[in-house]
Amino acid sequence: MRGTTKATVLVGDMKCKQLCVFSVYDVKPVYFLSMATENLNWKVKESKVYDETKKKEVKMKFLRTKIQEIYNYNTNSVDIADQLRSNCHFQRLTRKRK
Repeated sequence: MRGTTKATVLVGDMKCKQLCVFSVYDVKPVYFLSMATENLNWKVKESKVYDETKKKEVKMKFLRTKIQEIYNYNTNSVDIADQLRSNCHFQRLTRKRK
């Protein structure tokens, strides 16, 4: 269901201290796994969106956690998986060999 949020913290494991797992379901589920997060406080953000009924852009308030903010602003608008995929072109390397 849209807006569902779940979080849990692994405590007591000496090899993996303060592991935090956090998931948010917006349009599709988004999962975060972090050992650097100190808290999951919500921040009120504001964005301009197009309102179909008013036929103009309006400001909309929404909630976002600190971990989402760090992820969104430290990946330069590119998903890390996409960055890794662009660096490892196995098919390109093996295509020329027979």
